[in-house]
Amino acid sequence: GGHGACARNGSCVCYKYWSGPSCSVASCPEGCSGHGSCVGGVGCLCDVGYQGEDCAMPSCPNNCSMNGICTALPGLQYIHRGMGATEATYDVVANRSEASCLCFFGWSGIDCSLQGCPLNCSYPQGRCLNGTCVCDADAGYFGQNCSQKYGLATLRTDGTALQPSYGIYLGGTAVTVQGTGFVDASTMRCRFGSVESTATLVTPVPPSLPYALCTSPPSATGGPGLVLFTFTLDGVHYTASDARIQYSYHEAGSVTAVYWPTGPAEGGSTVTFAGNNFQYVSVVQCRFASTVVTGDSVIFYVTASDGTRSKQGRLTCPA
Repeated sequence: GGHGACARNGSCVCYKYWSGPSCSVASCPEGCSGHGSCVGGVGCLCDVGYQGEDCAMPSCPNNCSMNGICTALPGLQYIHRGMGATEATYDVVANRSEASCLCFFGWSGIDCSLQGCPLNCSYPQGRCLNGTCVCDADAGYFGQNCSQKYGLATLRTDGTALQPSYGIYLGGTAVTVQGTGFVDASTMRCRFGSVESTATLVTPVPPSLPYALCTSPPSATGGPGLVLFTFTLDGVHYTASDARIQYSYHEAGSVTAVYWPTGPAEGGSTVTFAGNNFQYVSVVQCRFASTVVTGDSVIFYVTASDGTRSKQGRLTCPA
């Protein structure tokens, strides 16, 4: 068949990758291991994803860790070295194909062994570290895939930024913060003077705008006082201090007098309470034995002898 030389004893001496009595049968190492086609005189033409003289070696690193697909051009890198005395010679790494892993969703790396990150962390806005996005916080990026960017929240300056704008100095008052630019970030903080508390985003039904909700911390001085309020989205950059946005810490309320008129057994009269710090009351409830009723508060101003005015309050409940 022209694929060998005839010996003196009348038998054929086949060239490489040929066999049989007349050297007409293509012959390859290990039959190409079931991962390629044998071409006489050439050797194994490996399937995509395999390499080596016998196509036994995966051509992608770690066989893509079983987390991807090996893509390659099959067996096209034969390097012909010329003709020897009895046969053509080829480089022994002729079947090393150029291959790379195409990783399944959620995996990355040259061998698909690294757990990937959502949207590749919107690179270059973040980088993937063991399946978790590390966002470029200095540039203001955050979120599960680093696709969100901090702006600077702007608080209202019309007196409605904080509702309520006062609370007991022991802390614990739920405060609504209103303005623009709020985003859902775990780094949001409210700062009452020098004391911080965490904030959460509330997204109401449109067209109402999102707002933040935080709980007032105890007063830094341990007592009543007026402090500036500031807000941050990223835990670093705070809104500018503004005298129009302040929070008032006050003492606890106390009753100094009760005006309890005589009334009929079936009710219908009103009980009035005088005291301190009632101007800060938001909800009034009175209990008569086992009966709880909702009352009301009345705010009024008192003018002192020096002409200064102060806000005070009194409470009433139906009896």
